[in-house]
Amino acid sequence: MVISIPRCENRQNPSHSMGLCYSTFVARLPQILTEHLMAPRCSGVLESESAVSGRGENPACGDVLVLMLDLEPDSGLLQAAFQARGCSAVIAVASLGAEAVTGMKPSEARALPIKGIVKEAGGLDRLQSHAIRVFDRALQQALHQLPTV
Repeated sequence: MVISIPRCENRQNPSHSMGLCYSTFVARLPQILTEHLMAPRCSGVLESESAVSGRGENPACGDVLVLMLDLEPDSGLLQAAFQARGCSAVIAVASLGAEAVTGMKPSEARALPIKGIVKEAGGLDRLQSHAIRVFDRALQQALHQLPTV
């Protein structure tokens, strides 16, 4: 069965990246990333006073991701949460990445192979691959703000 997804006519609207409808980008996400988009894990805010945040952006299309991290005092493991305004790929990768980081030690999170994790989840095409860089920028910035132990 072939499904035809029409191109949007409104190329001036910033929510229509390169003139393609939102549904086009969702349709191109692999199953696992679609699940993260439709039911994001770790979305929200960490209320702890010790939580730190990092920001990743893609100015070309207006994506903004804020990733919050908090170090559990007893275990030394991370808790993660995110807030995002952006394309489907950014939201899906933020959910996948935040879920992966939760429960890690900061040293493990610094070496998180997010590109490999996304590839294992089915990967992204070149128009969506910026989501990996946006997440990684936010993660590294947040990790840099954590207190050293």
